[in-house]
Amino acid sequence: MISAAKKGVGFGVGKDPIVAYLAKNRVNILATDLHTDEAKTAGWVNTNQHLVNVKDLNYRGITSDTNIKNHVRFRFVDMNHIPEDVQG
Repeated sequence: MISAAKKGVGFGVGKDPIVAYLAKNRVNILATDLHTDEAKTAGWVNTNQHLVNVKDLNYRGITSDTNIKNHVRFRFVDMNHIPEDVQG
């Protein structure tokens, strides 16, 4: 399943390195995380578990910035209330 032109959605990705790995393999990913205001309330921002900038997905240098730019989109989504356009 990890091959070029495949698609995927990551819910609550935080700074999980799997997104960078998938981008390295040219999988197109919609990376999502809770809106910043809600994440602050939940304490995720203070513990570095929250994503605000897509560049942070490659903090370990797993792939190139070009692969992140070309294969990863970011959107705030509450995974308990997934919008229809993300579902399918």
